[in-house]
Amino acid sequence: MFNKLLRLFVEMAWQKELVPYGFYDPKILKRYKVIKRSFHTALKRVGIEDFRFHDCRHTFASQLVMAVVDLTTIKEL
Repeated sequence: MFNKLLRLFVEMAWQKELVPYGFYDPKILKRYKVIKRSFHTALKRVGIEDFRFHDCRHTFASQLVMAVVDLTTIKEL
């Protein structure tokens, strides 16, 4: 599962040269104001179930704590 998600984000990073957003409307190359549908589509595309957008925030913070980043910096990020 993780490898599929990583591949998806690598594709998105490659496309970032064209559009600087992770989730955007490919017709007009503008960012979505609400990404809920795009996020769920991405999860479905790579076969991830039972995952919420908030889980990304939690994982991000947990990784920073494990990397011994101070809590004030984590709070700001």
